[in-house]
Amino acid sequence: MLQQIFALQESFDCSFSKRTTVPHVHHYRDENISDMYSSNFSQIYDAPGEGWIKSYIARQLQDAKERGLGHLKVTLHPSLPFSDELSCLLLIADRAQKETT
Repeated sequence: MLQQIFALQESFDCSFSKRTTVPHVHHYRDENISDMYSSNFSQIYDAPGEGWIKSYIARQLQDAKERGLGHLKVTLHPSLPFSDELSCLLLIADRAQKETT
């Protein structure tokens, strides 16, 4: 059942955004509405460890600041074993990005 919910969410996200995949991360983008938070985000679906995730988020936050983006949204796939532990870090990164714009 849970896998069906994940598949449904993925299908929904792909309905509104173009998805590209690189190792460990799906990038969802809609160039027509690039400032729309819910259609422009990255989702970490697999990761070698928590350290990699923290490093990835830090790099993305720095890149977003340098490019003057209005937001940064990075999500963790709920199947990752440390999704709950890192949700606070994601919230802090999101707030930091909003404070600089």
